Amino acid sequence: TTTNLEFMKIFTLWANNQPYDLDGPTFAKMSKKCGKLMSEGKTQGDLKLRVRNDTITAFIAACQLQPFKVTKSNAFELQAAASEWEVATLSKFVKDYINSKKLTPLGDVDPVAQLLKNCAKKNYLETDIIAVANIVNQALDDPRFLEAPPEMIFQILQLADQNEINSQQLVNFVIT
Repeated sequence: TTTNLEFMKIFTLWANNQPYDLDGPTFAKMSKKCGKLMSEGKTQGDLKLRVRNDTITAFIAACQLQPFKVTKSNAFELQAAASEWEVATLSKFVKDYINSKKLTPLGDVDPVAQLLKNCAKKNYLETDIIAVANIVNQALDDPRFLEAPPEMIFQILQLADQNEINSQQLVNFVIT
């Protein structure tokens, strides 16, 4: 039989609806949120924000004390993930990177408009899918969302946090 100690060695982080197994004690040392969950006997948790795959890879590596790469394209997502999971050392490291590179967030971008603009150019970007998945309920109420290619809508709905999707909004969208 598995002892409780062995059971607590693995912490499963769910990100973009995918499970990632991490060394629990190491993650708990890096992340206050993980430490709190594990002290409550919980061995899994969700990264609420939908992020690019390279961001997840970097976040997990950093939280496992392995080499990771911060880039101009993942810095703000990595900062948000570090903040959500209360990883102070990573948060400071990324903040220093952002300041040293003088990076600025994209600001108030309209994710649905950006998606449609890129789709019109046949330029299908993971970042657009993620951005709309993060505001899925707003997108379902946005009449422009119907103009997106069906395969993009499918990918967005698949990536979105299934527990956050308003089922009535989804039904209304589907029957439109």
